[in-house]
Amino acid sequence: MTVMQILLKYDPSLSLAKTSERMSREGKYTSITFQFFAQGEQQLKSMFAELKNCSMVRLVL
Repeated sequence: MTVMQILLKYDPSLSLAKTSERMSREGKYTSITFQFFAQGEQQLKSMFAELKNCSMVRLVL
């Protein structure tokens, strides 16, 4: 499951226009920033847990 698919479960209004990407200095990693609407702490905890279980994700902030 991709990161975007996970996030869309929590905020269906999320679009690519609300994202930005930046490569690391060595070019090994891509940092992706998503702007989304959260409805509470429990939603954020669930979303972060799901993202951390995604094999494509190395770090969730």
